[in-house]
Amino acid sequence: MAAGILVKASVVGYFNQGSFFCSTNCLSKTYMEIESDRVLAIGDVIQCSLFMPGKGRVSADAEVSEISKRKGGTSRYMLKFLRIAPEHEDTFEGAIAGPDAMAEAVA
Repeated sequence: MAAGILVKASVVGYFNQGSFFCSTNCLSKTYMEIESDRVLAIGDVIQCSLFMPGKGRVSADAEVSEISKRKGGTSRYMLKFLRIAPEHEDTFEGAIAGPDAMAEAVA
C-alpha cells in the first residue's frame, strides 16, 4: 500500500486488544479503506483517529463492512463511518480516493 494518511485504530469492546496503526489511501465522507495484518470481522466497530493534513486530528467511529484478503497475510477492510463529530463532517470531502474503492462506496 502506498503512503497515505496514518490511522490509529482500536476495536471497540475487545478486552486487551489495544490500538494498532494502519494507513488509508481511500477516504470519502462515508467510507474509508484500510489495510492491516490485524484480524477484524464484519460488524466490528473501530474507533479511528486520523491526522488530516491542513485540518488536524479527526476522530470517528466506523464499522467493518467488507473484507478482502491480500497476499502476505494482510487484509483490506472497508469501514463505513458511523459517527463523525459535527465539526469534522466536511473534513473528508475531497480527501483522497482510490477509483475502484470509491465506485464501491457509492454503490
